[in-house]
Amino acid sequence: PNPVPQLVPASDTNTNGKIDVDETWQYTLTYTITQTDIDAGGVVNLASVVTQDPSGDDVLGSDDVQADLTQAPAMDITKSAPVIDPVDFVEGLLVEYTYVVENVGNVTIVDDLTVIDDK
Repeated sequence: PNPVPQLVPASDTNTNGKIDVDETWQYTLTYTITQTDIDAGGVVNLASVVTQDPSGDDVLGSDDVQADLTQAPAMDITKSAPVIDPVDFVEGLLVEYTYVVENVGNVTIVDDLTVIDDK
């Protein structure tokens, strides 16, 4: 279900519950940005109003806004090796490195990840 915008009570300046000629009512709504929104680079939001005039005919209005979100992709890698006693350093010794890769940005990385080492 879509959340319902809430009327700011002070907007109905004469408190008659009717939006009179030249009267402006303000509504607010809080939306929580999702990871999908960030990955998409923004949020497009459409607001609509529907009511009836004194004759019972529909009166419609709508407006939209796009909120662009800054995408900041970033990766971090930490490489470590076990502590090896110097007497064990001999030709042919296998050293197993460990790599920890972390997405430290704000977007989901969707492409294959490749770790490259210079050895």
